[in-house]
Amino acid sequence: MKYRYDQLTDFIQQEVATILLMKISNPLLQNITVTRVRMTRDLKLARIFYDVHASSDDRKVIQKNLDKSKGYIRKELAPKLNTRFVPDLEFLFDDSQEALARLDSLFQRLKKNERDR
Repeated sequence: MKYRYDQLTDFIQQEVATILLMKISNPLLQNITVTRVRMTRDLKLARIFYDVHASSDDRKVIQKNLDKSKGYIRKELAPKLNTRFVPDLEFLFDDSQEALARLDSLFQRLKKNERDR
């Protein structure tokens, strides 16, 4: 089951990235990087994490546009999947890069404080 899950999440990640880049005409959605996909155990929901270099307000607009495009993306994905059903899609902003940057900043400050003592 783990192997199938990994295969399916990798495939969905690649295909959704391709659909966003090649088939969506909205320019806001063409600069998105699909960072990872997580699925529920029953494989009926795919949580697609994305990153985009934009301001907080632009991210909200991008999120709304992604939510509006879910049906089209799902329709494009359907013939390529070898499953009985196509999972519902949920797009989530991946803030892990920002969290890593904050942690790195904290570690740098700690290191600097230790040197100053």
